[in-house]
Amino acid sequence: MRRSHKRLLTFVGALTLLLIAIAVFYMVGMSYLENKPRGFWDALEWAGETLSTTGYGADASWRHPLMVIYVVLVQFIGVFLVFLVFPVYLIPFLEERFEPAPPEATRPARAVASATTTSAPGRARNTFAAELGMEVAFAGSSGPIVELRTEAAVLEDANGARVVIPYGERVERDGRRAQLTRGASADITHASPELVTALKTWRKQRASSDGVPAYIVLSDAHLEGIADRRPESLADLARCTGIGPTKLERYGDEIIAVIADSP
Repeated sequence: MRRSHKRLLTFVGALTLLLIAIAVFYMVGMSYLENKPRGFWDALEWAGETLSTTGYGADASWRHPLMVIYVVLVQFIGVFLVFLVFPVYLIPFLEERFEPAPPEATRPARAVASATTTSAPGRARNTFAAELGMEVAFAGSSGPIVELRTEAAVLEDANGARVVIPYGERVERDGRRAQLTRGASADITHASPELVTALKTWRKQRASSDGVPAYIVLSDAHLEGIADRRPESLADLARCTGIGPTKLERYGDEIIAVIADSP
């Protein structure tokens, strides 16, 4: 038996005992406090209607304070059952009961397909690793990749114009489209070591001034990408990885100044 079924049966049994207990206490209260004796079935009907918040049956007024408190308590128990207990016990049972199950014959096939699409070879078929000399087409331009940066590859078309292709963009090669990813040779940065050091020094000072860890300002990879690209304006800096509108506004002028002062 499923766990949700056991929980539902336990809840039904506990609810039955609760109804009987409430009905018995109601019978006693009506007899000794209100002087209006009620039979067991009348009391059980009152208990069911009150717990389900649908009414009070034939009784709708009580004079003794203890009876009023008891009725209010039963009402709160009913609200608790409807809004808190039912979802815990009843909804999981209904979800399992009516959840559509795929045919047994198709389950292994889906499992195999899932494994294939998430495997490393599957990912390789959906990407191109950027390499120098690779012929690709992107954004209406086509030609070989002539430069590999830490954050993008650079295509040169037949007219000599260069187009920057950020890694992750889809390109076309040999009639097939896929995402362009950074190849192993792109890990070799052409950034000036002096500029990278200057940017890290600036980052340390800025982080200390802001009272935050250095990586919150910019990561090492982002600094190296900026140094590799050497943006000369805020518009160029905005195209660098890690520079969003907030960081552009907060750090942009300082970064451009560091780059301008660095050889």
